[in-house]
Amino acid sequence: VYLAQHPLLPGPVALTVLPANAAVDIEVRQRFAARAAAVVSLDHPHILRAHDHGEFQGWSWVATDYVDGPDCSRLLDTRYRDGMPGQAALTIVTAVASALDYGHQHRVDHGDVKPANIELTQSDSSGSRGILLDYFGSAYVDADPSRRLDAKADQSALAATTFQLLTGSAPNADTPLGAQLPPELAPIRATLAKAQSENPRARFGTSVAF
Repeated sequence: VYLAQHPLLPGPVALTVLPANAAVDIEVRQRFAARAAAVVSLDHPHILRAHDHGEFQGWSWVATDYVDGPDCSRLLDTRYRDGMPGQAALTIVTAVASALDYGHQHRVDHGDVKPANIELTQSDSSGSRGILLDYFGSAYVDADPSRRLDAKADQSALAATTFQLLTGSAPNADTPLGAQLPPELAPIRATLAKAQSENPRARFGTSVAF
C-alpha cells in the first residue's frame, strides 16, 4: 500500500497494489479486478471509500481514501492492551455490522473481518472518530478461491473481532468464544455463541442483529 496523489482528486489516496508474486497469476488478477469493481460501487459511511481501479504495465491497483489514523489492531496494541471499554467496542462493532450488512445487500462479502481492517480517522473537535471498514486491507487476493465466504461467515468473524476488542487478545480458534471470556463478560457469552453456531442458519439474520 502506497500513499499517492490521484490526478483527479484533491487529497492523497491509499494505493493498494497487487504484490508482484500474485500479479503473475492471471486468475488472481481477475479476482482482484472483480473485487475492486464491486467495492468501488459501495457507498456507505462506514466503508472505506474506493475511488477507482485498473492496471498499469501489468500492475493491478485500487485507490481508496487515505485514513490518517490507526486501525483497531494498533489501538489495541498501544492503548487498550486489556481490551476497550464496552461502549467504545460497541460503537465500533455496530458501525462495522452496518457496513457488512450494506455490503451483503449489494452481494459483496468481506472475507477478512478483524481489528486490523477497521480504520479509525483522527478524532475531531468533539473527540469522536470515524469508523471505516477496509475491504482491501487484507490478503483477500491470496485466499483460496474455493473457500466459501458469505454473510454468515462475516458475522462469525465479527463475533471474534468483538471478543478481541473487549479482551485485547485474539481468540483461540480451537476453543468456543464463550469458554474464553473473562467472568465480567459472561452476559454476552450466548450472543457470541449464536453468532458462531456450527450451523450458519442458527446464527443471527444480519450482522446488525448480532
